Amino acid sequence: MVTCFDLAQLATVSGGATTAQKSKLVLDKLDKRFGSEGVVSYIGKPQFISTGRRGIDTVSGKFDTNALEGGDTQRSFTGLVNMTNHKLTDLHTRIIGAE
Repeated sequence: MVTCFDLAQLATVSGGATTAQKSKLVLDKLDKRFGSEGVVSYIGKPQFISTGRRGIDTVSGKFDTNALEGGDTQRSFTGLVNMTNHKLTDLHTRIIGAE
């Protein structure tokens, strides 16, 4: 049996959450946790690596918390992004610099 795919139709198929959607979920969670210290923003782009489990990726990266009244704090982070349940779990952060 031979199966043929229409390339125009195949181009409309989504393979899951986009990197932008995952990045927004992670930044929202970081802001919820550290937002009281200032404005949270990424330093560079976070990296997502598939775990082999459907809808779950590991994420790592760096972010900055810019305090409104003096001082920045830079941190690295790792965690698991579960786009099926819209959750960030196993979040670990480490301070890498502060002013």
